[in-house]
Amino acid sequence: GFVEQWLHLDRLIKVPKIMQVYPDLTFSVRGEMLRETQKLASTLMSGDGTLSDLLQAEHSYMTDELANYYGLPIGEGAADSEGFRRIDLQGTPYGGLLAQGSLLTTFARPDSSSPIHRGVLIRERLLCQELPPPPPNLEIKPPEMDPDKTTREQYAQHSSDPACADCHERIDPIGFGFEHFDGAGVY
Repeated sequence: GFVEQWLHLDRLIKVPKIMQVYPDLTFSVRGEMLRETQKLASTLMSGDGTLSDLLQAEHSYMTDELANYYGLPIGEGAADSEGFRRIDLQGTPYGGLLAQGSLLTTFARPDSSSPIHRGVLIRERLLCQELPPPPPNLEIKPPEMDPDKTTREQYAQHSSDPACADCHERIDPIGFGFEHFDGAGVY
C-alpha cells in the first residue's frame, strides 16, 4: 500500500488512454501491472530488500499475459495462485520500479508518453522537491503531436519560454530519460 500511495498508482486503472493508440492495454493488463509492482515491493520489503533494490531490481513478477505485453520471455518455474512468476530482467530494458508499466502508464498522456509527468514524478515523489505551480493565466497544454519531430523537439518551447524555463529545466531532462518507453509502459 505504501508504494501505491507514494507513487499515486491508484490512478493506473482510471488514467485515460486512447484505445486506438494502445489497443493491448486492457484493464486486465493494467491490473497485472499494479500487481507486478505490489509483488516486487512486498517481496523486497518483507525480506532484506533496500530502496536501492526496489529501484534497481533485475527481476520482477509477471503473469504470462503481462510478460507477452512487454515482449519478454515467460518466466520459469511454477506460477503462484494469481498466475505470477519471477522473471529475470537482466539484459532487458526493464528492471526496477521506475521501468515498470504501472508507473510509466500512470504518468503519461492518453496518446503518448510525457516527459513532464514523469519528470515531475521523480522530482516530487523520489527527490522530495515540491515544484511551484505554473504561473497564473499560463495556458498549460501539451504540444500537438508531430511525427516528424522527436519528443524533445516538440517540448522545446517549455525550456525557451522564460515563464516556463525555470521549472522545465529541472523537470524535462529527467523525463526525457524515460522516452524509450511509450505511454503504456512498453519499451
